[in-house]
Amino acid sequence: MNLILDLIYKITITFIIFLSKANLSKANWGSVADWVSGIGSLGAIIFAYWRMHVQKNKEEEDKILANRPYFSCTRLYFLRSGVDHLWITSDDNFNKAIDNIFFKKSTGQIKFKNGIYAYELKNVSRAVATNIVLKIVYYGMGSNKVLKINYCNIGTSVIGNERAIILPHNLITEPILFRDCPKRIYLYSMSIDNIVYRQSWIQKSNETGICIQQVDIKEVPIEEMPNGEVCMRIPL
Repeated sequence: MNLILDLIYKITITFIIFLSKANLSKANWGSVADWVSGIGSLGAIIFAYWRMHVQKNKEEEDKILANRPYFSCTRLYFLRSGVDHLWITSDDNFNKAIDNIFFKKSTGQIKFKNGIYAYELKNVSRAVATNIVLKIVYYGMGSNKVLKINYCNIGTSVIGNERAIILPHNLITEPILFRDCPKRIYLYSMSIDNIVYRQSWIQKSNETGICIQQVDIKEVPIEEMPNGEVCMRIPL
């Protein structure tokens, strides 16, 4: 639309300058048919410019969307032995974490203890996501008081249809306090064209239990991406 207005403005200014310099009494204004033809040609030119502008914008938007990672976020209460990998922060001792949070079942499933759950972040787009950082803000029950903030930097790429399963630090160390409290979940990732995106969800309790609702996804400055605590991947 701005392109059309700019074009009309330039044509109008040019026409005014022409009229100011022309000898209008001797000018041949032509017939009505000439005027209709001229206006029609001008309209066709403006429409062609508008179509070019719209097409260019659409191509740019399609390119950005094609490169933008998009994730789903769900809770997992069990993992598949020999199939899944779990990301935990490097500060959490491997053997201690295994003893405290898992017990195995004969079916090949590994279930979490104490109502603990991990977050499954699945890339449901075709785009490659790099520099994945998960940020979780824990709030007090029935208040906006921030209890704790966890960062999880998995330091790897997640391609389309792949998933990263992350168990935040405080769900390991203090599950009773942090598993059910309201949370704000932020996932930072970088696209292959070096654009940083932040996708966010709200986790809260309702009459049916705990639910996770997506809030938004937006492009953010690279300075906003947190470094986060480095995570390690545990094969199960």
